[in-house]
Amino acid sequence: MKNWVLPILLLLSVITVSAQINITAAVTDLSCHPNNGPIDGSIDLNVQGGVTPYQYNWLADDGTVLPSNSSQTELEAGTYHVTVTDSNGDTAFSTYSLTMPTELKLSGTPSNPDCHPFNGAQNGRIDIEVSGGTPPYTYSWTGSGIVHSSEDQSGLGEGTYTVIVTDRNGCSVETSWSLREPQIISILASATDLDCNVASGRPNGSIDVHVTGGAPGYVYTWTATNGGSGVDPSSEDQIGLSAGSYTLIVTDSNGCTQEDQYNLTEPDAVEISGAPTELLCNAASGAPTGAIDITASGGQGITEGDYAYSWTTVDGSGLDVTAADQTGLSAGTYTIVVTDVNGCTDTEAWTLGEPDAVVCVLESLIVGNGDNNISCAGGTGTITVAASGGMSPYSYSIDGGLTVQEEPIYELPAGTHTVTVIDANGCEATGSITL
Repeated sequence: MKNWVLPILLLLSVITVSAQINITAAVTDLSCHPNNGPIDGSIDLNVQGGVTPYQYNWLADDGTVLPSNSSQTELEAGTYHVTVTDSNGDTAFSTYSLTMPTELKLSGTPSNPDCHPFNGAQNGRIDIEVSGGTPPYTYSWTGSGIVHSSEDQSGLGEGTYTVIVTDRNGCSVETSWSLREPQIISILASATDLDCNVASGRPNGSIDVHVTGGAPGYVYTWTATNGGSGVDPSSEDQIGLSAGSYTLIVTDSNGCTQEDQYNLTEPDAVEISGAPTELLCNAASGAPTGAIDITASGGQGITEGDYAYSWTTVDGSGLDVTAADQTGLSAGTYTIVVTDVNGCTDTEAWTLGEPDAVVCVLESLIVGNGDNNISCAGGTGTITVAASGGMSPYSYSIDGGLTVQEEPIYELPAGTHTVTVIDANGCEATGSITL
């Protein structure tokens, strides 16, 4: 019996042989480019055969040694080599490559708004382009006036706008843009009211403007209302304006607008009121007594002394050409121009008349012995007076002395006598007669 045992044991040792090591793996590529999301590549080994336990030796292409685990996570894209060794020292070798999507990239073209919000609609915009990653993409915007899920944005004002683009794998890229609006269009204006009422002088209102902000290359559009006139519709500055309301619209080179309104006033018109006094006597019958008293008002005069007076006459005389009121005027037409401190004027004219001249016609009547000779007859004479013109009733002065209210004049001695006829206004006519 002893001769059979040893061979049997040797036979059992020979037939105990391990199976071949077989490696399979679940390889998960990266869902995102590293710039767009987590590094999430993984390799999960399933080893069969050989004799457990196994030892794992990992090596990346770049020479990095990985932990000795059957599974690897948070792997970057690349090639990884693994050697599996069982407890008998048998080995198996395998290589795996991990890929990643192309980088999700975002570029944009921002356009600033053309106008300040006070000068026009907000038309800023951001147009974006997306590439890489794994389509389709979703968009999430933040900022004032945006449409949150739209790719491109329009109708934007000044501000900062941020978009996050996310692909199908949840990878994302974020970018921000800042839009700037132009300065507000500002109109600085100096409006000058009229020196004169339109009835007293030429309109000289003016508006000088200075525009800043916006986009230079301004266009000016003027309109006038409420009696305004004289505008040059497309000029920057305005002169020769009448009293009224004026509206200016300034449009810059982007089509942005600013509107402003100005009101110009005028003083009251210079006005002259006058009280003319006709002459009492004809120039042949007495001294000139015509008069004109005037009152000036309006314009920029405050007192009578603020006005200048300039008189002229046709056929008249006796003027003090720079005085306000006039006396001692003869018959004729008188014109005055009143000028205020701004050079505004008013003109008035009056015609002064005079009565007919007093006329004295004398006749004699001799009272005596009938031969009409006082010297011979020793009698007295009578003078009859035929007065006309002027204003009745008349009175009569004999030889510069006695004045009587009636005629004829009786009992006058022989000689030459002077009779003066005086009318109700004191106007006189003189005649002489010899008895």
